[in-house]
Amino acid sequence: MKFSIFGNNPNTLKQELETIYQSFDNETRNFQLFVNIYDYMEKLKNPILKDKIKEYKKATEKGLSDMSKSKALNGQECSNDELENDLDSIFDSVDVVWPYVVLLSITEVMKKHKNKEPVKFKEVIDNNFTKKYRKFFDFLLYTLHEDIMEYLDELTFLKDHKSDKIFFDKDNSVLYIKGKKVKIKRKADLPLEHYILECLFDQDDKTVEVYYKDVAEEKLRELNYDSSTDWKKYYSACERLQEKIREDAQIADFLIFTTNKTGNVKINPDYLPLIG
Repeated sequence: MKFSIFGNNPNTLKQELETIYQSFDNETRNFQLFVNIYDYMEKLKNPILKDKIKEYKKATEKGLSDMSKSKALNGQECSNDELENDLDSIFDSVDVVWPYVVLLSITEVMKKHKNKEPVKFKEVIDNNFTKKYRKFFDFLLYTLHEDIMEYLDELTFLKDHKSDKIFFDKDNSVLYIKGKKVKIKRKADLPLEHYILECLFDQDDKTVEVYYKDVAEEKLRELNYDSSTDWKKYYSACERLQEKIREDAQIADFLIFTTNKTGNVKINPDYLPLIG
């Protein structure tokens, strides 16, 4: 993510998008609903969102690529596990992308109508905004809007922090390392990696290690933590987190972590001066 985009104000764009979204949410006339979608999607052309739109396009390409490689979706024999893995991979790729793609297609219809190109505009409206499909489009715009708002929240947060520092935005489950973004939360539930980082960054003395047992009891309320075996789960989470940081921030030694009954994790002292 490049920070030169802060020449524009994320909060201003948030307010503009929120106004359009509320208009859509309160609208009852079919044509004006299309206008709201068109206005919203046009606002997404703001340079502030350039990296986000690139992310959507990249995810779309990955989703299409995963579909082309799937045995099940291409008529080949496969096991149930292979099918489940294929679908998980595809859905992970297109989770928020498909609302963007569908709403973008509506914008294209609006453009043709605006430019007086041949398009059966009334039929499109009538087909898409019956009582049945109104809820569907409500869901699409809501999903996209929430994702865009979260992204703009992150930009606002970053605007108040120096990009050469290291900090953990626990509200959005994102670790920032010298301008690089490491998104920790993958799905609805927060993973162990999130709670490990939360413990590391919440403590006043960040030179001190955090014991897996403390993470289990304080963050996850696992009061029956078994030091002889349960450390393995937290050690594996540290390995995943280290690898994620290596991939996204090109830093391979951010964490130092140990095994066995007294298993613990701490931030590599080399990076402590950068924590802001």
